Amino acid sequence: MLRNDLPDIYMITYDDFENVENLISKVETQLKKNIKLVQLRIKNEKSGHYALYADELFKLCNAYSARLVLNHPLNAIPKVDCFGVHITSEELMQTQGISDHIKNKYTVSCPVHNLQELDKANELGFDFAILSPIKKSITYPKIQPVGWKESEIFIKRANMPLYAAGGMGMTDLHQAKDSGFVGIACLGALWQ
Repeated sequence: MLRNDLPDIYMITYDDFENVENLISKVETQLKKNIKLVQLRIKNEKSGHYALYADELFKLCNAYSARLVLNHPLNAIPKVDCFGVHITSEELMQTQGISDHIKNKYTVSCPVHNLQELDKANELGFDFAILSPIKKSITYPKIQPVGWKESEIFIKRANMPLYAAGGMGMTDLHQAKDSGFVGIACLGALWQ
């Protein structure tokens, strides 16, 4: 059911915005192009104001009938009405279980970079995951890309929908769908 409800393109924000207005402007540009799923990802000093950015971004997404996913630890989710929560691979590997309260309120997702992480996500019953990097990526410059051929192993082993990420551009959507991914997750390609 969730697989049919996930859009082909998943936008992930980048940290180089100057203020909330700049963040809103960059995301709104993509929402106007019919992006329907956005992840708020902040990994720098702005993370101290995460709830403020999340609240403003939720209002924007809501205005465009888009869904917001917060890239945030499960034990400290901001009080923002959002679609889902995306945790780090480190948190994934340390998590023993996800409470029913969180599972009932949010979709829960994570990145996977190897089969060990995928198996853990399967075990915990994640709603979807992002397999990365498929190709050379500026986000993960030191990680060897999985590649399209090897990604088939992940697709067959996953108990959840997977997005392809890492070096993805709009021209990769067809290849991703043909390979069995629900779509592509893009950071740099949608963050101009």
